[in-house]
Amino acid sequence: GHTGAADPPGAAGLAWIGFTSGSAGTPRPIGRTGASWLRSFPLVSELTGISAGQRVLVGGSLASSLFLFGALHALWAGAHVVIPARWEPARLPATDVAHCVPAMLDDLAEAPRPPRLVVCGGAALPDRVLAKAAARGIAVREYYGATELSFVAWRDPGGPLMPFPGVEVSLRAGEIWARSPYLSAGYANPAVTGPLRWDDEGFATVGDLGALGPHGALAVLGRADGTILTGGSPVLPQDVESVLAAVPGVREVVVTGTPHPQFGAVVTAVIEPADGAVVRLADLRAASRARLAGPQRPRHWYVMRPLPRTASGKPARGAIRAALESGALAARRLV
Repeated sequence: GHTGAADPPGAAGLAWIGFTSGSAGTPRPIGRTGASWLRSFPLVSELTGISAGQRVLVGGSLASSLFLFGALHALWAGAHVVIPARWEPARLPATDVAHCVPAMLDDLAEAPRPPRLVVCGGAALPDRVLAKAAARGIAVREYYGATELSFVAWRDPGGPLMPFPGVEVSLRAGEIWARSPYLSAGYANPAVTGPLRWDDEGFATVGDLGALGPHGALAVLGRADGTILTGGSPVLPQDVESVLAAVPGVREVVVTGTPHPQFGAVVTAVIEPADGAVVRLADLRAASRARLAGPQRPRHWYVMRPLPRTASGKPARGAIRAALESGALAARRLV
């Protein structure tokens, strides 16, 4: 495997300046050397089987590092890249492999000609979507990473998330820190501040919380700066989202905090229903009572079709939170 850290922040020889997804707020410019991605290409080929002559679907805008990486790796491997003009699953051409986010995998599992393999990242992958893909014969390779960090962990079918080859993972006060040859060079504009932090040993973090299990297995628990403090109790949105995502009719859910005069904030859920589905408030509340502690249970429920999304296909959490706080969210409240 590869060893050593990537070029430090401010390194010369940047090959690309892109932007973070902006799912939690304003997109930030990230600089990256060519080597930081090229070093991972042979490993991605080995883990996915992507090779010359295959047709690789890249499901979103190349302004997103997730999709740009998928396209560049496919070209490096000699594969043919397919980029649809718009995301219409029923009209997608036949391909061997697809790079996508979980919401797109949900769509591909219903497509007439699904790919045999999907490389999926960008957000937590609900068990419901994974089972739906398996029922269509789609093999899924899930990973965890960030624009600033590139690959951090990888999940083979039936296994836990494990550090990606060449990545060292360290947990510090619950935060995930990573050191690898794949790290970015940091924010391209020195005046920009964001979640990316470095230490003197070449480790970096974007503030995601995690836990380490047997043999170095990694569980990703959510972003520290997204924690909702309600009545003095901290609530991680991902804990609530994973429960609600399993409710029949739910395609995707965003959980955030909204201001409350007594508790400081209360948990609020904004749900995108699956196509043709009706989401019942009774089902949502029943799942919350069965699997969530009192402070974790949403006090406000909204249905929105579709959720606003970033260029990478992730829910635009910052925009949703801001619209909720201003009263401008174009959604139907469930009462």
